[in-house]
Amino acid sequence: MENMKALQTLIFDDIINIINKNQVLGNITSADANKLRGLIQKLYNHLYSHYKEFIEGGLNDMMEDGLVLEADILEAELTEKITKRVTEQVTQEVTEQVTREVTEQVTQEVTEQVTQEVTEQVTQEVTEQVTKELTEQMILQEDERVNQVENDMIRRLYSKLNDIKQVAELVEFPLEKVQKAL
Repeated sequence: MENMKALQTLIFDDIINIINKNQVLGNITSADANKLRGLIQKLYNHLYSHYKEFIEGGLNDMMEDGLVLEADILEAELTEKITKRVTEQVTQEVTEQVTREVTEQVTQEVTEQVTQEVTEQVTQEVTEQVTKELTEQMILQEDERVNQVENDMIRRLYSKLNDIKQVAELVEFPLEKVQKAL
């Protein structure tokens, strides 16, 4: 029984702890540590597992549970670290991509909306300005045409009456306007 305790202490406290410390320090990889634990298990099985006192004393079961448990714990920790790192990286990449796509979409929509609103506003203002200018131009042209017709009428009447005052009274224009037309 004393030999069994000494072997257990040697395997778990000395050998396995040294493997674990070196793995934590980065001197060996998890794969190397698992291989070493597997070799220790094979060495133990080859040298001691067939002795009755180790079988009855439960050291065989403890060895297997201890080695497998250590490997499983380290593998689970490593898996958790890798999963966390990959999750963070993927989350960051996806967030950046989604942010970029949403920004582009919103920018495009806002640009289209602003462009449409500005186009409508400018179109309305230009239409109003052009309409005003055309209306003023047409009014001026009409005024010129009316003046031309009035002046022609005054000249014809004057050519027949030869009296400015009579022409002014007949068409009901001020005398100065009749004089200016002639």
